[in-house]
Amino acid sequence: QTFFARNPEGLDIHYKVYKAPKPGAPLMLHVPGITSTYLDGTRYYPMAGRLGFQLVTLDLSNHGISGNNAQG
Repeated sequence: QTFFARNPEGLDIHYKVYKAPKPGAPLMLHVPGITSTYLDGTRYYPMAGRLGFQLVTLDLSNHGISGNNAQG
């Protein structure tokens, strides 16, 4: 599922929550590098499931489909 959270500067930050392998599974959070987006984290979904984690990936502000403050 895809969600947005608003940061203190008023920008919408995109994040995606992948299906958990079991209810109550711990989270594995993928924070992309400066030139990456949440899509780079999708490659970890199979591994996260095998290890018993639910994967969450995000786009930093000014990246991917998160809000852009025009300052870069």
